[in-house]
Amino acid sequence: LETLRRLGFDVPRWPTRRHMIFALLRLATLTKQRSLEALACGAPTVLIAPARSDEMRQMRSVDVLHMTPLHARRLLAALPADAPPAFPEHLRMVVASATSVAALRAEMRQRLSPNLWIPYSANEVGLVSVARPDEVARTPDTVGRPVAGVMQRVVDDAGRTLPPGITGHIRVRSPGMIAGYLDDDDASARVFRDGWFHPGDMGERTADGTLILRGRSDDM
Repeated sequence: LETLRRLGFDVPRWPTRRHMIFALLRLATLTKQRSLEALACGAPTVLIAPARSDEMRQMRSVDVLHMTPLHARRLLAALPADAPPAFPEHLRMVVASATSVAALRAEMRQRLSPNLWIPYSANEVGLVSVARPDEVARTPDTVGRPVAGVMQRVVDDAGRTLPPGITGHIRVRSPGMIAGYLDDDDASARVFRDGWFHPGDMGERTADGTLILRGRSDDM
């Protein structure tokens, strides 16, 4: 039920697509969510097994490629150093589930495709923001602007909103936010405070309103 509720909230944020692909074989939680998004958009989902001889051909045939930074590094390592960009310009690479540092983003844009999208999300709140290709190219480490319906703040230790350029704690509020963790009141009280979710990420806002990640406030 929660996934379906988020679908109605998240799907319109992404451009219309005809095909999707995952560099994953097993149906993990995020893969299931992206598959449901594809169904809601009227798009098929393509699942491929690692190390298939036609893996790259299948990737080039789709419109949207979802992967993690780990998958991106594996693809880059398999490409010849002097090879042209691996994917056609129309293919949207969506790299999520972990932080992709500026150096990796630059290499992906040069050797895979400049059409690189970086979303920022959390299981507890769903999609928070999306960095479009022009923002990724212009601002290192950006995760873009909040999607419609999401409130996002960068605050100090006392919960006061910080001005652009100052690093602080990220907090988020969204229609897809859960109420708390099952049978874990301590964890719930720690990260759900004053109507906000505190993911433990540090960041800063730019003058034009994009969010830049600056690490974690804990050891996760």
